[in-house]
Amino acid sequence: MGDRVEQKEPRRIASTSPEPANKPKIALREVDSNLPPTRVDLVSAMLGSSNLLYCYKPTIVLALRPENTRFSYLELLRRVAREACRVTLRLQLHGLHGGRRLTEYQLATLRFSGFIAAIDLDEVSESERGDGVASLARLEASLEDRLREAPLSLPGFIILYGSRNLIRRIQVMWSPRVGGRGQVFVRLQPPVEAEIIENEDVFKAIALLYNLPENIVNGAANIDDAVTLAEETYTRLLEAFASDPSLGAVARQAIDDEETRPDEAFVHFASKMIALANLLEAGYSEAEIEVEVAVGGVPVDIIVGGRWSRSLIVEVETLYGSLNPAARLSTVVRQRIGMGYNMWIVVPPLQAALYAPYIEPVVKRYSESGSIEFYTFSGFDASLTPLGEFLEKVWALAERLWKHRLGGS
Repeated sequence: MGDRVEQKEPRRIASTSPEPANKPKIALREVDSNLPPTRVDLVSAMLGSSNLLYCYKPTIVLALRPENTRFSYLELLRRVAREACRVTLRLQLHGLHGGRRLTEYQLATLRFSGFIAAIDLDEVSESERGDGVASLARLEASLEDRLREAPLSLPGFIILYGSRNLIRRIQVMWSPRVGGRGQVFVRLQPPVEAEIIENEDVFKAIALLYNLPENIVNGAANIDDAVTLAEETYTRLLEAFASDPSLGAVARQAIDDEETRPDEAFVHFASKMIALANLLEAGYSEAEIEVEVAVGGVPVDIIVGGRWSRSLIVEVETLYGSLNPAARLSTVVRQRIGMGYNMWIVVPPLQAALYAPYIEPVVKRYSESGSIEFYTFSGFDASLTPLGEFLEKVWALAERLWKHRLGGS
């Protein structure tokens, strides 16, 4: 045998500069440190999960049907998913509903990419079989295929709404598998689970989402009816202002692309007209107001008092396509804060209520300057409401609902 070679320790090179004794430790910045840790967002309080507010990836939602039909909430889920897709990403959305007759054609077109698909499992399971009608077993097989395609799909939502036994049947797809070393694996992307809190305060939350008086939805038979009525009331208000001919004579189309995008155009234009109407109501004359101008190369929705008199600029921010609403709102402020104008930022109530955890730190930070004011508007009469006051109502109601969810009074 050959001589044994002695293994030597690798040579260590000493540092030429000694480390300071008080070297600071690098720590991750605390996120949302301005928010009290006990606060919970309105979506989590109502539905049990804030993951519904994100549309960064294909998402399947398992939504438990309540036994009390007064709290049926599929229509609420659709609208939360729609806003999630519009706010986080700009997607051309498509809808699909599977109910009493889930057809083979619908099953063939079921996918994540840009879709908000809602399937009522109870109706599918109870529907009569016939030509072209899909069974629950066929749906399960299709869902597993879609989940395997998810890593290569664009974001979207597939919402499965059903009673407990049917939800459990679907959950079998995510049964863990034990690997060779005893490790547990799930080969499919996990779902988001949702369950409505069965408390009458949910109806107040529906009204608050659109900044409506509570009596608008008090007579609704269930949550689905309440959210449909609330959105119809809100949309009629937007339509009335967007089509107003006297305001149209003062307004102009956007000089950037905010009003060319199908997801944002109507909401942005109508909200801009509401802001314009409030300025005229406050006593500003049409001669003092310019709509859609560029100041220092930065587009401005409304400017009051002329470009050089340093009076007031008004910006409408829908938060659509922002990925992170806090970043979008902060960017809008920072781009204009050095102009020397007072500033109003107007955020529509639906986006403000859903994304309160994102925008509240921005509102608090810049409101302290004294020259920047944040508003939303009433979905009933279009009057402006200070955004800080509106967010406090959102937090108070969310905390009350969360206590109910935890079993408190």
